[in-house]
Amino acid sequence: MKIEAFTIKNYRSIKELKIENLNPVNVFFGKNNVGKSNILRGLHLAFFCLKNDEMFLPDTMFYNRNIYKPIEITVDLILEEDFYDTEKVDNALREGIEQIQSALAYAPELFEDSEKEIDQFIEKSESFKPLKKLRLKVQIDYNEETADIDVSIEDLASDYRFDYKKY
Repeated sequence: MKIEAFTIKNYRSIKELKIENLNPVNVFFGKNNVGKSNILRGLHLAFFCLKNDEMFLPDTMFYNRNIYKPIEITVDLILEEDFYDTEKVDNALREGIEQIQSALAYAPELFEDSEKEIDQFIEKSESFKPLKKLRLKVQIDYNEETADIDVSIEDLASDYRFDYKKY
């Protein structure tokens, strides 16, 4: 997996930062206390939100302690070929489709109401393509107890999007 670009807004000393066209190795340099470490902390926070739906963020984590503007972090990712095994996914989908088709043949009366939905599922499964480029978006609103976290992951090659909110 490679980070292609990212944006960080309203996080610690970063009002807004957008970095694009990243290389496999990148170096951030500058004077002390200009926000170099906050870039890495912001990226870490975005991925941390995928695993943890409860956390407390003090007001010092928000740019100029402005708790009325959420922290927003967006990361564009490119998944390498070896990240997913298309043959394994394809075989699992075909196996599942065969099981559904055999169940339909064995007891079609059980599935009369669902037959159209099952056919649509089979059709969609056969056209399955693994994600290659995706965007992770994290928005964190201040709360005195547990931060309000909104996470979305979208496929940049299609209109598929998964939203997750935990309050």
